[in-house]
This record gives sequence, C-alpha cells and structure tokens, in this order.
Amino acid sequence: MNNTIETIPGTNIPITPSNLYVNGRGGPSVWNDRMSRKVRLNKILDSERPGGPIEYPESGGVFVYHKTFPYPEKGHRDDFNVQAAQLAKRVLISWVRFFSYSPTIRAGLGFFLLPWKYKIRIVERWLREYCNIADLFLSEYYFQDRYYNAMCRELRKGIIVFLSDIGVSSETSERFALAFVTLIQYDTAYYYILVDLFSETTAEKMRDDPRGQIRHLAGLLADRDGRANMLVRFESFETLIRILLLIPRVRRSFRIAVDVMQFELLQYDEADRYHMRNKPGYKWFGMTYEQRLAKWPLEPHLYQKTEYGQP
Repeated sequence: MNNTIETIPGTNIPITPSNLYVNGRGGPSVWNDRMSRKVRLNKILDSERPGGPIEYPESGGVFVYHKTFPYPEKGHRDDFNVQAAQLAKRVLISWVRFFSYSPTIRAGLGFFLLPWKYKIRIVERWLREYCNIADLFLSEYYFQDRYYNAMCRELRKGIIVFLSDIGVSSETSERFALAFVTLIQYDTAYYYILVDLFSETTAEKMRDDPRGQIRHLAGLLADRDGRANMLVRFESFETLIRILLLIPRVRRSFRIAVDVMQFELLQYDEADRYHMRNKPGYKWFGMTYEQRLAKWPLEPHLYQKTEYGQP
C-alpha cells in the first residue's frame, strides 16, 4: 500500500486515500469534479470598473461584473455554498420522488380523507424535518434577504404566503421558503430553467388555471431539455403539485400566493437573456442553439485558464 497521502490542492489538509473506499474516492464532491476537469475557463472580474467588480445595490441582490461582458452575473457562488446546496437539493428531490411514486400516492389516499387540521400537522412535521436536514448543509450559507436575487426574493414571498394560508406556522413557512430559494440561488441551471419557464406564462394564467399551466410548463421543459435526469426530477414535482392542486383549499392558497408576487420578477430580464442566448444544451427561449447563433452570433470574451489547484 502506498504510504504517501494527497492534500486538498493549495492546503495541507489531507485527503483520505481513495483505495480505502469501496468505490474509490468517497463519492462525488466539488474537489473531485475539479480534479476530473483539470482545467477550467473562468470569467475575469472587472476590477477596473468604477465602483469595483461587485455591486450591492440598495434595491437588493448582488451583481458581479466581468471583463468584456456588458451585463453582470447575479449572486455570489463558491465551491462551498454550491456543494452545500447540491446536497440539500438532492435530499428534497428524493423526498419528492417518493411522494409522487404511484404506490405511495395510492397508499396515502387516506391522508386526503383526514380533517384539515390533521393534514396540516403531518405537512408541517415533514417540512420541519426537511428544514432540519437542510440546515445541516445550509445554515452557514443563508444570505441576508436583501442579497438574494430578485427572483428568489419574490418566490420566497410567495412560498411563505402559500404555506401560511394553508395553515403551516409562520416559523416553518419562513424556514422552508428560505431553504428552498437558497437551492435556486446557488444552482444557476435551476435558476435559469425556472426563469425560462416562468417567462412562458403569466400571473393571470397561473391563477386562473394552475393545474393546466403546470402541465403546460412541464411539456415545455420536456421539449427544451433533453436530459433524462432533469425531466424525471421535474416530472416528480409536476405530479405532486398537480395532485395537491386538486384540493380546493390548496388551489385557493396557490392563487393568493401568485397574486402577492411581482410575477415579472420571476421572468427573464435583459441580462438573463444575454447570458443564455449563446448557451448550448437547452432550447433557451424555445430556440435551438443553431437558431440562437444565427440571431445572436458569438461575441469574443476574455477568460482565464485555471488549472485545478492553482489560484
């Protein structure tokens, strides 16, 4: 056995030897992802910008400016908060898959026959337990409210109103809303996909026909994203949401939540459109990559080539 030991690049922190694990190194992590890629291209902070490369406007949010890009990126992300959000997100996705599993739905039909106060006790208990798990990963990475992007701040408002209106305590409603939007804040793929979908509907349509609009948006996602794992995840969310919207009180609370949000803040703005227009792998705006390149040819940008483990 090799007696040498690796360290986390740039530190003296030892890494447990991979040969001690059944499946090699101990599961996926940010460090392993970096090591597998070896080299990355990073945008370059625009330190010459008047006022500095990072802006914290009074209106809220965090805007990070990079050289040669006319629009800033939204939010602070680093290896640690992204990894924490990924772990909390996977727990939530697993639970949603479980609840939307058809045998689970059939076995849980008795739940719908319970008096409302007992339904809410069960829902609140599950929400609290999930928040306890999410806090294990995210408690050090929750932003102050003003530093979340506008979409997350608005979505958080809607979630709190929805949960409170169906009878969940304000404390649990606020905890779950904070955990949920933090997953989106740190996951640019989910953020932009949700923005893309919300841009294909309106507050009026969501309020007047919530189940129909959820199905419509799920159909758009199936057409625009070819990744099987992403479709399975959203299909699970769609199934669960559409079942819950069969309950009149849930449907009423959903409509109230839609009304309290500024729906346009859930949709594309000019900066979002710029950053997504040349991004492959998804039919942003309902257009193929080739169609978008024809309309918006690639522009030259500056990047920094960074090898894993180098500053």
